[in-house]
Amino acid sequence: MLNQFGAPLHAPVPTESELDYHYQTPDEVRVSPDGTKIAYEYKFGAGFSLVDTTVWTPSNSTSATNFPHQVQGQTDNLLPAWIDNSHLLLTDTGLGCFYNDPAIRTYHVGDGDDSTVGWFDDAREQFCPSDAGVTGEGATISRDGGTVAVLEDDAANYLDGRPRNVVVRLYTTNGPAPAAPTYRCQISLPAGKFVNGNGFFVGQNFISPTFSPDGNQLAWSDLDGIHIADTSNLSNCSSVTQQLLVPGGAEPYFSPAPLQTPVRIAGSGVQFAFRHSTSIPVSWTGDGGPYDIRYRSAPWNGGFGASAAWRTNTTATGATLAGAPGRTYCFSGRDHGTATWGPERCTAVPLDDRAMAGSWTRKSARGFYFGTYSLATKKGATLTRSGARAKQVAILAETCPTCGSISLTWSGAGIGSVNLHSSRRHVMFFYVKFASMRTGTFAVKVSSSGKPVQVDGVAFSQV
Repeated sequence: MLNQFGAPLHAPVPTESELDYHYQTPDEVRVSPDGTKIAYEYKFGAGFSLVDTTVWTPSNSTSATNFPHQVQGQTDNLLPAWIDNSHLLLTDTGLGCFYNDPAIRTYHVGDGDDSTVGWFDDAREQFCPSDAGVTGEGATISRDGGTVAVLEDDAANYLDGRPRNVVVRLYTTNGPAPAAPTYRCQISLPAGKFVNGNGFFVGQNFISPTFSPDGNQLAWSDLDGIHIADTSNLSNCSSVTQQLLVPGGAEPYFSPAPLQTPVRIAGSGVQFAFRHSTSIPVSWTGDGGPYDIRYRSAPWNGGFGASAAWRTNTTATGATLAGAPGRTYCFSGRDHGTATWGPERCTAVPLDDRAMAGSWTRKSARGFYFGTYSLATKKGATLTRSGARAKQVAILAETCPTCGSISLTWSGAGIGSVNLHSSRRHVMFFYVKFASMRTGTFAVKVSSSGKPVQVDGVAFSQV
């Protein structure tokens, strides 16, 4: 189990091994809205395949000895769709075409094996909810319980098992089961593909109908990929249009669980990879708070230490960190009381020019980092910083109408050159990004002659 950000929520638990079952393949996995239960199809058999729907409660199941809780589950019931946290919508392909019992069924979680209750059937007798081994799988319900979609075909009417009609039938509900829903519209799908050498139909991959969280769109797998249809106005069937959304895709699924908005870090302090100040203004947004905000930092010549709590259980949406010269800072946040941290935003604070060695003229003036800069006009004049470590390195220098040019090296190898000539004066960063972390000596060398070069600082980013 993973959360929406890809972080593990539960250790992997294998399906149990039973000697009389030659394979077991959980499929069509569906998480309950509250995230506490998982429903899935469970295929098994000896010489042939049976399909059940089983419910697993991860908090109560820690090993293969109690996974799944129900050995058999709801026989022949496919495509579980959560109505709420306690009820599932299921499609029974063993009943709908051959017995006088509703194929669209409900199951109350916690009841025993084979204890589904019939809800409704389609009035079109020639159509049946689709079988997984023929064209696809049957019914789903919108998150608000107001709309039901049923994938159907007429394959049961023909000896070759090939459907002549495949449709998605759309209904609006009139309250929970057993009140029958009202048929509204239909989406026609292509039929009659993939016939084997003996003339028998072998499948089309129509599968996994699923509603968007607001119920205004329905997605499913089609022959050429994932399609999506507008289901926002079922009183006007001409508005129910479809389009190919993901070519080659399969088994779409809109989760019924509410999505947590990740806490996102922003602000001028992390807008760029390098910051011309030790003051780092940071802001954050999320689901409204309260928030936990942390940061980790690394020196110009080393790796990151452990993350440090900066703001805990705060309703504030911004603060300013007093950084230190030469350090890289990475910030992240989360909703207080949750386990998942949002994405990081990072910036690097430069070392002052005085941290670089070389026979340059040391100057002081307003507008420069720490009020100082280093000046040279002689070609070949060099500033160095040994023992550096970085994935990005930046030189902070002034541009001007008479300024010269510089070359940049790392451990003696050229990594770039900069022409500092400009019609206006600016103190700005010029940076190089490496493919991987480097350690060594960074050097700035004057490549022009008789023109001023003014270096204000150097920054080594660890990200």
